Amino acid sequence: MMKRHQLSFLFFLLISTSLFAQSPIVNTIKAYPLKDYQSPDIKYRTLDLGASFKNSADYQKEISTTNLTFRLNSDLYFYKYSFSEKYQGISTSNLRLDLSSLPRKKDSVKYKSNYVSTYLDYFTQSRIYYPNDVFWGLHSGSYYQFDGAVHKYEDEIHHNNLNDLSLTPYFSLGKGRVQPVRSARTAMDILISLNKYGRLKHEPSIEEIDALAIVANEIVYKRFYDFRFKNIYQLEELDKSLQSMDLVDTADIVYFANLNDIWEYGNWQKRGSGSRFEGGFIPTFSGLYQDSDYSLSNSVRNSKYLNYGTYGFLSYNRFVPVNYAWQSDLFVDVTFGMEWEEEKQFNSDTANYINTYSNGKSLNGMLNINWEIAYYPNTRTRFALSPFCSLSFIKANESDGSFGINSGVNFSTYYYVSPRFRISALFNFYYYDDFSLKTPFPFWNSYLYNNANEYRVLNDVVTTQNFLRENNQPSIGYYLSFGISYAIF
Repeated sequence: MMKRHQLSFLFFLLISTSLFAQSPIVNTIKAYPLKDYQSPDIKYRTLDLGASFKNSADYQKEISTTNLTFRLNSDLYFYKYSFSEKYQGISTSNLRLDLSSLPRKKDSVKYKSNYVSTYLDYFTQSRIYYPNDVFWGLHSGSYYQFDGAVHKYEDEIHHNNLNDLSLTPYFSLGKGRVQPVRSARTAMDILISLNKYGRLKHEPSIEEIDALAIVANEIVYKRFYDFRFKNIYQLEELDKSLQSMDLVDTADIVYFANLNDIWEYGNWQKRGSGSRFEGGFIPTFSGLYQDSDYSLSNSVRNSKYLNYGTYGFLSYNRFVPVNYAWQSDLFVDVTFGMEWEEEKQFNSDTANYINTYSNGKSLNGMLNINWEIAYYPNTRTRFALSPFCSLSFIKANESDGSFGINSGVNFSTYYYVSPRFRISALFNFYYYDDFSLKTPFPFWNSYLYNNANEYRVLNDVVTTQNFLRENNQPSIGYYLSFGISYAIF
């Protein structure tokens, strides 16, 4: 019996060793100091335009009503990323236009509503660097939205317009820099793939991996109108770099197929290296103006809402590519300040505005702590575990003040089966109680910035999700999603 267990153990050990054993060259490549990689200059811009048209109709026989919907959407999206010795910045801007018409007919009576919505935002991080990685920063998370509606009922016409403006600049001073290192990981993947198929001539040095990573970094941001020519150019440059360092054993179809596979279909995960400490102040302003020629109260025609405040903040980022496969990222920030609110409604009977909520002031604070440990074993796979905890504080007018909490853990995974078939999963377990999002926190420390129900990824090296909620009731729960995508064409 003992011999049987010993044989089983030896068999298991042999299988494990054969599965996980790596050649000395692969071990050398994976030992490359990813955290020390220094990225060359990056300048990258994209401008995307999209549009869609939608039409739907339904008929309700019981009440003799016919409803039609015509909707036209257009979207203009701008993205910019820059990295150099003296400047590091990332900016996004989105202009969205939505036109819709809803004609209805009930018992031979015609109704019609026309809507127009315009949304413009601008989110940016900009840091000007001096010696020893000292910098000053100017950031922004601002937006403007207009919603207009015209309702027609027989000979009656009513209008309803809403203007919403939010300006949130961030002024900061700090020290530290985050280096994007994903091109170095891509260079390592290329060399590992060539070695696997016997096309790598000799063991690469650190300097050679550095040189290949720099070439990969430079060509990925090269602009071409025709993507096919861009792909040809990129593979040519990679081939020239590998050949010049005499790293290629045989430049045949196997070599080029592997080079194309890693470059084109490898998992280009965004990873960073370095730390950054930053502090400053945040003046805030938001205003909402609604004008309507009809309302539930005949004497109230329009209303104004103003909110303004000032906050101080401190934030810390730390990105550590532990090795080829493991990444550890830490985010900590604290924000504290005061804001004032005022609401006025216009009374048509007295022809002036009345204060319905004047000089409302509140003291607000927030502490966010997020940590993520991620595993990238190859070009196709990603696992990430992210514990997070956010504490909020709010003291409005003469109240005693209240604390809220939003905490939990987030697990996500991704597997790239083929260019057509991908699998992803997300699990989030959370607890929150009386948590408030009133405080403007440093959005570059959070995975996602939440504004007007629009989620925008704006971190230069992190693209995973954080869960910020706002609810007055204690709650424990979980969120689970599993996705499979397959490209038919």
